[in-house]
Amino acid sequence: RAVDIVSASTMTAIGYFAAGNSTGDSVFVAGTVGYVSSGTSLYAFNLSGSLNPAPVLATATIAGKGTRILSVGNYLYVATDNITKQLQIFDVSNVQTGTMTEVGSLNVGNNRGGVGVYVDVLGNYAYLATNYASPDFFVIDLASKSSPTVVGTYTTTSNMDPKGLTVISQDFRAIIVGSGT
Repeated sequence: RAVDIVSASTMTAIGYFAAGNSTGDSVFVAGTVGYVSSGTSLYAFNLSGSLNPAPVLATATIAGKGTRILSVGNYLYVATDNITKQLQIFDVSNVQTGTMTEVGSLNVGNNRGGVGVYVDVLGNYAYLATNYASPDFFVIDLASKSSPTVVGTYTTTSNMDPKGLTVISQDFRAIIVGSGT
């Protein structure tokens, strides 16, 4: 649902996007394009016209449930719960004309699903958290979108199962949240 939030006391639904007959798992908006993951489907939809419903611009298949999606520049980054393809990268430079193409992916090698991803504003590095394993936090060099590489790892405490993350770029700090600790 799209909700007008101009006045907190009188919020009103102004439209929606229907992702087939499935449940939406993650959502992100970049300009006039919305992205939603639903099961193993990834949708791009137009937010610049009618939102009853918002029209589909492009679709793609993802390796597992999309647990977090975000866009930086011409790329969309998807953390999936797939245990061998935790991060997928899509070129969305032509999404307005119906094209959303996978250009790269990464298996971090810990046999756990991805739960969160953050990408710096320049699109140089991604930070990925997976369900608990040793390691379960990864710094990924995105110099080659087709062949991203892990350049650093960290293991959270064995009492915590990561559920998400964010990065404070100016301080070079990551915050990983989860259950257990």
